[in-house]
Amino acid sequence: MITDSARHLALSNLGWVDHGSLWRFDANTSRCDTVRISDAPWLNVAAWSADEFTAVQHWNNGSHMVVTTHRFTDPGTATRRVTVTDWAPAVDPGLEPWPNARSDFVTWLNQDATGASGYFLVTVSGRQASLSRLDWFDTVASDPGYQSVIAVAAVPDADELVFGLQRSSDLVVTNRDDPAHPRLVSMADGYGNAVPMLGRLQPALWAVDYDTLVRIDRRDWAVTAAVRLQSAPKGTRRFVGSPWLPTDESLILVPRPGSGDVVVVDPDTLAIM
Repeated sequence: MITDSARHLALSNLGWVDHGSLWRFDANTSRCDTVRISDAPWLNVAAWSADEFTAVQHWNNGSHMVVTTHRFTDPGTATRRVTVTDWAPAVDPGLEPWPNARSDFVTWLNQDATGASGYFLVTVSGRQASLSRLDWFDTVASDPGYQSVIAVAAVPDADELVFGLQRSSDLVVTNRDDPAHPRLVSMADGYGNAVPMLGRLQPALWAVDYDTLVRIDRRDWAVTAAVRLQSAPKGTRRFVGSPWLPTDESLILVPRPGSGDVVVVDPDTLAIM
């Protein structure tokens, strides 16, 4: 789930279920509806600024990908777009330029699209975009047939990127200028699927390692706290959803499908509030 800065509009997308549509909830009217923004089979939606969000649009065959930005107040209309079909991503000249600060996205592209199928980083700045293959995945992934790169975040005040992997309890940290030498950051010995969430008010990173919320100091990449949020019968584990953090970073909300509820967590100590 993502929200605008006023927390009046909430959007969500469960990729393989909702495909190219968003669920929208208006807190002012208590109205819930859906908005179709793409014909892509699935999306990755993330908050991007106070009033805009990004939608990474993936095709299952890896033939291409599209990234767009949208305003919360008008999610059906793209304000920016970059399209990747080969090694020369194209920024839509008819829409707004991207900020000069770099924006990063990940996707999988096939052999026909690039000549070297794999996971790729798309970086956009202004009217320019570039594509680079994440060669480290071939050596980092323990089970590449079932694993994937699911998220990337830029580390504030550092020239680093942090990636989340499916079915891996490690985050991957790379330097923009030296991506060939990744650093693995162990979380909580879970089953992964972490989407890194970086704080703006403090040097912290939070991520869910399957059923455990982990707090990491991104200055030295040390785990400073962890709490298992979902109980399960002996010999099994039940996942929790992606965390949500308000702009004042006063709390963390994490959905627990196994319990049918949402838990509130202190972002500093990870104590359940």
